[in-house]
Amino acid sequence: ILDLSNNKIGFLPNETTNLKNLLFLELTNNKIHKLPERFVNLVNLDYIDLQGNPFEELTNEQCNFILTEKSQFMSNNDNLKKMVKD
Repeated sequence: ILDLSNNKIGFLPNETTNLKNLLFLELTNNKIHKLPERFVNLVNLDYIDLQGNPFEELTNEQCNFILTEKSQFMSNNDNLKKMVKD
């Protein structure tokens, strides 16, 4: 479990993607605009909450990873689904 909510974080360091056994990631109410490219390496992640972050850029691979059935994704940012290309 990693809870970094309400910390005014502007980005996640690339080292975060080395947490291979991470199951729960709480990032609510920060200032995160994008995720590290290797974010999809968090293959054991079951839950991520990204509410309250002003995302501007996510790769298609990241969007698809977040929106998979294995991840319980929570976000109030409707732009995320618009970032995913068909």
